[in-house]
Amino acid sequence: MPEPVQPRLHRTPQASLKGEKVDTFVIAGHTLKLHRPTEPDQLLDDPFVEEAFHADEYLPYWAELWPSAQMLAEAILRDPRPFPAGTRTLEIGCGLGLVGSAAATAGLDITLTDYDLTALEFARKNATTNAAPGCSPKVMALDWRSPSAERYPLILGADLLYEERAVAPLLGLLQACLEPGGEAWITDPDRKNGKLFGARASELGMVLEARLTHAFEPDGKRIEGTLYRLALPDSGRIKPHV
Repeated sequence: MPEPVQPRLHRTPQASLKGEKVDTFVIAGHTLKLHRPTEPDQLLDDPFVEEAFHADEYLPYWAELWPSAQMLAEAILRDPRPFPAGTRTLEIGCGLGLVGSAAATAGLDITLTDYDLTALEFARKNATTNAAPGCSPKVMALDWRSPSAERYPLILGADLLYEERAVAPLLGLLQACLEPGGEAWITDPDRKNGKLFGARASELGMVLEARLTHAFEPDGKRIEGTLYRLALPDSGRIKPHV
């Protein structure tokens, strides 16, 4: 397991967001509302982003809605539900919180995490807006290069592997934070780093299943991807969900 690094957190300035909009998505028969920055591309021109990039190679990826998040939200909400309501769940790199919103819709006991504090504000609003009755989503600042000590029976993550340097820390977090017998569900749009992640997880004895999946861009373009289901090596194989 890689050594944890000193956590680094960021906060995208509210003044950089240039407004907010609400979009509606129908996922597995459920209507989810998502608050989003109106012009996320303009964040790249903010002096904060340039400074943060030089310090930590940070970019405000959280402000975009990525196809892998739609893939994972679909997997969580499909019928029959793969996880019972009340399952303690950690989402890492939550961004806008579409996956966490799907988890809240399904009644999971979801904690959404990100290392951008502004992203967490959007994620909290979105997950709360879409939560099932009695479900109270939580948010927590977390740099997943420096895992928390708490373990969860379910960990979720979408489109985290856009850079090769993310592979080892993500596997380290799963080793640190996944309960024995639990599962992690990670989706990726078949980038080369996603395939590297799957291979490294297999070397650790972690992959239970790699399932092909897909999502659609707003223009109708189909995006292929993979849902990786993982568990710790001593957890035993789990019967694939159908």
